[in-house]
Amino acid sequence: MIKVKCSTNLDNYRLETWPDEFCCPPVMGQKVRSSSGKELSIVGITHATNDIVEGPILLIELHKKYEKI
Repeated sequence: MIKVKCSTNLDNYRLETWPDEFCCPPVMGQKVRSSSGKELSIVGITHATNDIVEGPILLIELHKKYEKI
């Protein structure tokens, strides 16, 4: 499993519980579902280290995917 930390700057989604592990590497544009069923898309992936978790962790930035008009 791949350790991740999902975050968003959208006020209506900030308090959602997002996954902390992925079974496969995430990709840009992929949808992520919270425990309540709300979905956001991956708009940023950063490889990082964390003192709390041993080994690398992926920082995932989530946001709404807007359709082009």
